[in-house]
Amino acid sequence: MDVFGYQDYREILRSELARRIRQNPRYSQGAFARDLALTPGRLSEILHGKQGVSTKVATQISKGLHFSDEESAYFLDLVESQHGRSRLLRDAARLRLHRYRRIPFAEKMGEDAFRVISDWYHVAILELLRLPHHQNSPQWIAEALSIETEEASAALDRLIRLGLIAPDPEGRPVLVDANQRFSGSMHAESFQKYARQILWRALEAVDKAQLTAMHSYILALPESQVPHILRILKDSSDRLAETIDLEHGEKDKDVVYCLALQLFPLSRIPAESSGGPESEEDVKELPPSLH
Repeated sequence: MDVFGYQDYREILRSELARRIRQNPRYSQGAFARDLALTPGRLSEILHGKQGVSTKVATQISKGLHFSDEESAYFLDLVESQHGRSRLLRDAARLRLHRYRRIPFAEKMGEDAFRVISDWYHVAILELLRLPHHQNSPQWIAEALSIETEEASAALDRLIRLGLIAPDPEGRPVLVDANQRFSGSMHAESFQKYARQILWRALEAVDKAQLTAMHSYILALPESQVPHILRILKDSSDRLAETIDLEHGEKDKDVVYCLALQLFPLSRIPAESSGGPESEEDVKELPPSLH
């Protein structure tokens, strides 16, 4: 069960109960209560919203459902966001949940799914759907993103097939939260393709004098600290996205931007035995456009 796809802890319990009954028609709500170390009456009141759940009971339930540490933390945050003993605790839990939902799509999706939509404009379309004035039209999307109408139309079809967007009662595409985690590697071909396209978009923005901000630092550092630096960069980006979402409602948003951070090596440690310039085999010619 994809725990991260739910916004209410009760829905997780209802879904898991239904799944077990489908697998074994003799399975009952009473058996489910037993497996969760709850009384049948208590479980019934929880499922029907007549009674809340404490952190202690939520931990007990997550163990009964054999959740991973990450799934347990998410489940407990769902509970705490509704039943925390203070407003401060409830708000903190909501903020943690918000962080799950603002993970970049390249990390939230499974690698197989991301391979299908690794062209940059798929993710941009998902963000366009957060704008209150978006239109249900491939032509409008194509014009907004400067892509071909055929590309926009095919991208919408892919996003619908993957369950990332769905039509509302009026037929307008709306965003569906996809709270999976990216299970692949930064070295995956699909991610490399996406990264190349984002960098090319940045180059185009430079050529068109559309680059809004550019801050780069070339600095010496101990290589052993790179993982720690990456965590700082990711946490900072997450907090920025959270701040934007918390301070600006969906109705205030009117444009889609790309925030891209890169950290890559510019130097290598020369071999101690080499006292002169690099050999010809070590020298790679730059593309003409980068000389």
